[in-house]
Amino acid sequence: MVGVRLISSCCALAFLSAAVPAATVTLDFETQDDFVTLLVNGQDISTPPEFGALVAISDAGAGHAGAAIFDSTPCAGGPNCGAGDPDLLVGLGNILILQNSALTTQTVPGIFDTPNDDPGGGTLVFDFLVPNVKMISVDLVDINGGGSSVIVLTDGGGKTRTYSVPDNWTKDISASGPDGFDTLDLTTLAPQLGEGGATATASEDAGFDATDAVKLTVAFGGSGAMDNLQFVYTGACCDRLNNVCTEDLTETACLALGSASFDEYRWGGPGSTCATIDPPCVGCDTVVPCPTCTEKVRPAGGSVEIELVSSSFDGTDTTFTYRICQVIGPAISHWVLGMSPECCLNFLSATGGSPGNPTACGTDPSTGLFGLKWETGIGVAACDGLTCGNPGSTFTVTFSGSVPDTSCLKSVNKLNGPPSSAFGCIKGPNCSVECVDDTDCAKCEFCGLATNTCEPLAPGACCVSDADCPSDTKCVDHFCDLITNTCDSTVTPSCCENDGDCPADTKCDDHFCDLITNACDVSTPAGCCELDADCPMKCDVCDVFTNTCVTVAGCCESDADCSPDPKCFDSFCDLATNSCQLSAKLPNCCTADAQCGKCELCDLATNTCFKGVPNC
Repeated sequence: MVGVRLISSCCALAFLSAAVPAATVTLDFETQDDFVTLLVNGQDISTPPEFGALVAISDAGAGHAGAAIFDSTPCAGGPNCGAGDPDLLVGLGNILILQNSALTTQTVPGIFDTPNDDPGGGTLVFDFLVPNVKMISVDLVDINGGGSSVIVLTDGGGKTRTYSVPDNWTKDISASGPDGFDTLDLTTLAPQLGEGGATATASEDAGFDATDAVKLTVAFGGSGAMDNLQFVYTGACCDRLNNVCTEDLTETACLALGSASFDEYRWGGPGSTCATIDPPCVGCDTVVPCPTCTEKVRPAGGSVEIELVSSSFDGTDTTFTYRICQVIGPAISHWVLGMSPECCLNFLSATGGSPGNPTACGTDPSTGLFGLKWETGIGVAACDGLTCGNPGSTFTVTFSGSVPDTSCLKSVNKLNGPPSSAFGCIKGPNCSVECVDDTDCAKCEFCGLATNTCEPLAPGACCVSDADCPSDTKCVDHFCDLITNTCDSTVTPSCCENDGDCPADTKCDDHFCDLITNACDVSTPAGCCELDADCPMKCDVCDVFTNTCVTVAGCCESDADCSPDPKCFDSFCDLATNSCQLSAKLPNCCTADAQCGKCELCDLATNTCFKGVPNC
């Protein structure tokens, strides 16, 4: 839920708080470090009497007249035009120099008549009076023709970071043109090329703590100046809901703690501690959680009623429309809609204010509430406090993306503050949700409606790259199909990784995977058969009981397989039938006398007939 605070116009100025610098501080030497007391051209600088709130400034080295202010406004209207040092007229306003020891006259005590930098150089020293300082950057002017300069950061442990800035790191604006200065980044050790063409380098002691700077020294080798010394440091943070104080937080970090609540956290300002935070953390503006989340509310003690009329999403942005109408009492000068940092990042525009609409989130100085502030001029239109039947005044605020109106998890009901402010709770944008439906999430994620966060699909159910799929094997290549966002695979033909990838074994064949070639192979015992075709000889058949080949009786494959030739006949193998056959009787061959002619006998020695019958 977001909080709403309404301020009566007659008391709007009664509770304005003193301005304090943001967590990121820039010393531009237009004012002292109270950001109120002005500095003038030629003013000599030392602490005391100048500065002393955040830093103490001093100087070191001989031959100069100490730190002083120099107005760098160009000759179009600057007080130092024609004073003999045009290379310092770089248009930065007041800059800090080491005063020339030859120009020490002060007609007005404390102000040099002719401010100018000393050509012999010297050192400016900044001792920080607040804890946990992190240096950001510094502008260096006129680092040319006078030698190199050295900037040293020292942390609370005495360790240092050193920047060596060579001569001609900047241009001479009077001789070479703008800019005549350049910004040295104090957060990095990387080389930095200056506008003059030279490169600054950096080094640091091991263990140097960049978030605990206690001293900065700027040593000029000759003429030179500095400006816009920027750094970040911390303060105390008050959790007003639980009355708990935490030290050493930046303003951004403090306010971010209250991203799910309404004005719960207050930063005490730069350098504040739990002992010095004003108002004290214990009992300061205690907030109470809202018991319910409503679309219409009249803040306790207030004179107006506020209503969330609608929230609409056009497919790109979400617009919230609020209506405020006067019920009783004095008019309001402005109203503030509390915002979480997430919503501030998504904020696009607002309407309805008079004379202006908010363009960014900020802290209202009269209430301390962080959010969007609408000015209402002479107030808002009147209405019936019971029904709000009259139109009242309409205000809109638009955020990027789809933003639900469910911000009611942690909020406030009433602020115990000045009677000129009224504090209430109203439904509003909840920018901390990650999703409203699955379309708000990335591929392979879905929107968990219980938490409005994107959650990953079950492992293996979706992929966005090959890494989401199973690991490849020797035979299988797994990959993510980016069209369907599902894992697929291709198998290398005839590839195996184990015996199970090969054909099943048989009585004679043992199939196995050759893990060297990842190909299936087979081993068969000699003489083993499962079918007749497994036998090598035509006259062999497979004995399925013994799985061995046996020869069929009477079968032949050549003449040698047949019995020796009988007398008078030629025995041969008939290859058409694989059977032994006898040829026709050989001519003039006999095995008995009867086979011979008349008057002939059979010579059994030669199996031939001869005439051997006497007197025949």
